[in-house]
Amino acid sequence: MADPINITNSDIINREEKLNSKLSLALNKRKRENSKNNKPPKQKKVKESFASKKDVDINFKYLTINIDQRLAEITIQKGPRYNIEVLKEFEQALIYVDGRKDISVTLVTSQCGTLCSSLDLKTTIGR
Repeated sequence: MADPINITNSDIINREEKLNSKLSLALNKRKRENSKNNKPPKQKKVKESFASKKDVDINFKYLTINIDQRLAEITIQKGPRYNIEVLKEFEQALIYVDGRKDISVTLVTSQCGTLCSSLDLKTTIGR
């Protein structure tokens, strides 16, 4: 065993550096292990589309119905002019969507705003 009187400053610094490097290596190893274990597994978000245009039983000339999850979108296509046939198809589409129990929200869009801007749908709410 070394004589305590003969320990030099350099011996103390060497031992301190060795201990610090061992401590640093142990801490880094623990950090790596913790980071591997604490990360939650990556989950892929899957957007389910329950229905589409194929699910709609009725074919329309002036509009389309897209159904996605609990949303039905009725799109009135742009035509040369709007007539009573468009309104009849629109009424059929509303009746069709209203009859489906899996629909919570109905969105009406139009490629041309002239027809939708003049519609008053307040009378159809709450039937």
